[in-house]
Amino acid sequence: MPKVAFLVPASSDARFYSEIAAINLAMKALPWRRWEPALCVTMGSRMPSANEEDSFDRWRAYVREVDFTYVAEARWERMGNWDQVDSTLRLAPRDADVYVTLDADTLPVSGLENVLDEAHATQSIAGVMAHYPPPQFNSSVQGWWDLAEKLKAKPLDCSFNYSLVGADEPEERRKTPIYFNGGVVFYAKKCFERIVGPYLALRAKLYEHLGVWTEFSGQIAMPFAVAESDLPAYTLPMRYNYPNDDAAIPLHPGELENTVIFHYLRDEAFDRHKIFTSATEYDAFLGMSLTGTNLAFQNAVRRSLGPTYPFR
Repeated sequence: MPKVAFLVPASSDARFYSEIAAINLAMKALPWRRWEPALCVTMGSRMPSANEEDSFDRWRAYVREVDFTYVAEARWERMGNWDQVDSTLRLAPRDADVYVTLDADTLPVSGLENVLDEAHATQSIAGVMAHYPPPQFNSSVQGWWDLAEKLKAKPLDCSFNYSLVGADEPEERRKTPIYFNGGVVFYAKKCFERIVGPYLALRAKLYEHLGVWTEFSGQIAMPFAVAESDLPAYTLPMRYNYPNDDAAIPLHPGELENTVIFHYLRDEAFDRHKIFTSATEYDAFLGMSLTGTNLAFQNAVRRSLGPTYPFR
């Protein structure tokens, strides 16, 4: 049976432990007939605060199936959170047939085996397109070409479209290379092995170029790494990385009802960092009067994790 490794970067605090516990429980609720899943978390090694909720012992019973890797303390102090993000790839297990990088604020809510079969059969990289142009590009495709020139990188095929930019927008704002939202990306084994080195090198190089926008260096590095490594890549429907953002509903009809992975990255309706940390927060979240994508996510949480708090 082929193996899929889900790779999540995290920190040693209640926010991340609770999100990992939620992903782990949701994974166990999915049907697994053809694939063997493994949840692999790479953590920054700084000690947690004295808050009991931040203690690993508080969450131990709910993450027993999870493989944890801790980065070196000296490197974490030097690089900060980027070390745990980069190390998620650098220290990934080498025995998987497909790798899936997940942000901690994602939740699988439906079967994943079909998309894993496809990534494995085509030996490709796949993901959902990023929502908007990188902010430092001034909403223009010219930003990609200018950056490629600065990096002395291969020319990029800018024939793709951002996922939340409508067809009524000017073409120069819509067009992009194959620029995935980093919340969920699928990699066949051979692609993963070939892209990690070039990707990490490009991400570090971009970090120096992007100034105040360094938080985007990981996501922006991907199209350059795909091009440099000459790897096959394709786009997935929104259902595989659906944001709690109502702008997606008219642009991707039918996808919300068939969501496979929610990405609850928007904070307007609730604090995404708290909803799984305690019974009080969980009950408050499930009791909210929500609409649109937030309501769909709330219903999915109730179905996948239960109507009462599962991590007491």
